[in-house]
Amino acid sequence: MPPESDRSEPGLAEAKTAQQDPGSHVLQLAAEHTVVALAGEGYALLHYLKALEAFLRRAHRTFIHQAQEEAILSSHTAEWVLENFHIIQQALRQISEDLPRRYYRELPELDAGSWAGYPRAYVVARVFIKQETARFSPTPLQDFVSTYQEVQPLTTGELWALPIMLRIGILETLVYAIASTLDEKAPAGDPPVVVSIELRAETLVGNCILSLRAIANQDWKDFFESVSLVERTLGQDPACVYRQMDFDTRDRYRKVVEKVAKATPHNERDVARAAIQLASQQPSARHGEQPTAWQQHVGYYLIDDGRSVLEAELNYRPPTAARLHRWLIQGHPTLVYVGSIGFLTLILLLVLLGYAASAEAGLGQLAVTAVLLLIPVVTLATSLVNPLVPVLVPPRLL
Repeated sequence: MPPESDRSEPGLAEAKTAQQDPGSHVLQLAAEHTVVALAGEGYALLHYLKALEAFLRRAHRTFIHQAQEEAILSSHTAEWVLENFHIIQQALRQISEDLPRRYYRELPELDAGSWAGYPRAYVVARVFIKQETARFSPTPLQDFVSTYQEVQPLTTGELWALPIMLRIGILETLVYAIASTLDEKAPAGDPPVVVSIELRAETLVGNCILSLRAIANQDWKDFFESVSLVERTLGQDPACVYRQMDFDTRDRYRKVVEKVAKATPHNERDVARAAIQLASQQPSARHGEQPTAWQQHVGYYLIDDGRSVLEAELNYRPPTAARLHRWLIQGHPTLVYVGSIGFLTLILLLVLLGYAASAEAGLGQLAVTAVLLLIPVVTLATSLVNPLVPVLVPPRLL
């Protein structure tokens, strides 16, 4: 966890500087961040979430008990919590559903400073919450993320993780405010408080509740595409088709970019640029071949036959299992399908003929038996193979 000296609030002069010139503050923050490829195995943030949830539930029971004994709510903080605890529960549940351990491991983490070992997306969210005093609005967040990415691009996974990290940071601020109201200590080992302590506790609680509600109602698909550098790059599609596609199709393209970037030294924006450059090549660049209309569309190099060209351009080498799958399923589907039926037919025939041989059937009888059983066995083998086809070869979107 961060050292004790880093857990205090910033000075008033520093806070005013950040408020007066938030852009330069964000650029400085991005310049200071250095990351490693993937988050580690410590799960410090995931473990801390359990402590936050336990504290919030305990505080909720305390406020209920106080209200029953005193017949009137003792503070506006208690009123906010009791009337909106379902929003807090919804946020906790959403975090649990949207942040499985596998996804957490894929998030780049900081490798230096007091936040070393924490996902970069989490730190970005915490700084934003501090800057906005726990008041969420999509426009300031869009400006914040766009400014940050002028220095350090965020990955697709990090952009999708921002609403999760915002919920976590706001819940932490909520815990801090409630703890000060109850004159209790917040959960031990918490990261530094992100909102000025000069705000009254009930103001912090109100900001947090309203922000959790706003985050739940926000259209994060629109927000993602407004700040994604990959989306901006793919939008330069020479065929002018990409921007006309629906969200799911565009997301399919972006996932390919993300997958290739993870397996190469290139970042996602560079992968997207490479696909755009290939689609933009003139006939002379294609060894004199006239490119077809679909070869001028960026999707040809992401989800179609041009994928191998893009991978070669980026020195991407698929894993052995992926190469085998491509050779068998994508390169020779008929051979795999007919061969599977033939192999299963042979196995079934051998089993049945073995049973006939054990009954002392002669060579002629075995031959007749094989001829009579051939069509039923082929039919059976086909009926067994057919359900496996959509499993091994998922349907492809046109």
